[in-house]
Amino acid sequence: MSAVRSLRARGWSLLAAFVLAVATAVVLAAGAFTTSAQAQPPAPEPPDCPEGEVCFWKQPSFGGTKVVKEAVEGKCTDLPWGAQSVYNRSDFALSLYSGHGCNTKIDTIYPETFKYQISPAAFSFKAGPAFE
Repeated sequence: MSAVRSLRARGWSLLAAFVLAVATAVVLAAGAFTTSAQAQPPAPEPPDCPEGEVCFWKQPSFGGTKVVKEAVEGKCTDLPWGAQSVYNRSDFALSLYSGHGCNTKIDTIYPETFKYQISPAAFSFKAGPAFE
């Protein structure tokens, strides 16, 4: 009889260990999903750009070569290359274009805002009133 009790006790111990292992795995998995959903990298902060100007970067996230341009209302300004990030420190809204000569509008960037990924790249821009 003691052998049967010993097997029964051992069976309950194995069952208890199994249930504990499954419960631990569920808790850890739930924590992993919660952590991964919350662990997004922060958006890059815009680097230095003079007040009243517009800064364009050749690469996303303000990387690579930077060019500083003056925003003149109503004037189309070509960029030396396709810009992939921008910081608008001017008082104007900027219309961005995917071609030189301000053709094919792709986006609008308002005063004191930035965009760390322009796609497709901007090759020209035109400044206009911030709020029409």
